[in-house]
Amino acid sequence: MFRGQQDPETIFSEIDILVHPSTTFDSLPTALIEAARAGIPCIASLSGGACEIVDNGGSGIIFDPKNVFQGLEKLELLLGLQLRDQMGRAARQVFEERFQTERMAEEYHLILA
Repeated sequence: MFRGQQDPETIFSEIDILVHPSTTFDSLPTALIEAARAGIPCIASLSGGACEIVDNGGSGIIFDPKNVFQGLEKLELLLGLQLRDQMGRAARQVFEERFQTERMAEEYHLILA
């Protein structure tokens, strides 16, 4: 069902897992950062910067986009509530450690100063 444009809080309040099966390069897939902020575990292809956001086996799962069946197998792992919740908490921790605006601004300042 198409619902039109929605704010991230609405979207992420309605999902349990984010699947990001991109086959093209994206240096910083912001959907994965938004999911981490919401505590949503992700299954993402290893194309582009997904590996910088998703800790494979920790906050989500990375798979080879050339092997669709591998991605489906990984998705089945997250159907279990306990692992999904554990990875969701880890995803939120990744967001806190890597993507807080203040921390990122501090690091940029240190690099550019």
